[in-house]
Amino acid sequence: MKKSIALYFVLIASFISACSALAGPSPTPVPTFTSTSTPLPAATNTEIPAPASTAIPPAEDSDPLSALLPHGQPDTAWNGIPVMPGAILGDGDIDAYRFTVRATRDEIQSYYERELANLGWEPLASGEGNAGVFLMFFTDPQDATLTVTIVPNGDEFLVMLVK
Repeated sequence: MKKSIALYFVLIASFISACSALAGPSPTPVPTFTSTSTPLPAATNTEIPAPASTAIPPAEDSDPLSALLPHGQPDTAWNGIPVMPGAILGDGDIDAYRFTVRATRDEIQSYYERELANLGWEPLASGEGNAGVFLMFFTDPQDATLTVTIVPNGDEFLVMLVK
């Protein structure tokens, strides 16, 4: 009987070996992931002291418009665009020019509509935004764009020209 059991195991092993040879190479094993759990931290009764009050003092000049106000003598023109007569202060660079003037918004708007039309600029759009800010957009024959922004500032207006 021992011989028959041993022969049985030999036959089974030969059969398995022959079948695996017919099946070709064994596929690449696929990794399996096992989930593990990590216990959550337990609450403790440790008290954290409240921080001392460190109030931040208000900035001396908290008006955001003040950073835009010009400080120099105004020019009569900027990049071929006239600066409104009566400008009080003005300065700028190659991309933008700003000046202050004591006039009404309608006077400033009419001035730029008239003067820019004389230079070949055409109105594209205009409208009023927040806090009374008025914007005017113009284009010229070379498809350049000019923005005239009129911002109320007390009894004056800040006018910004951006090309």
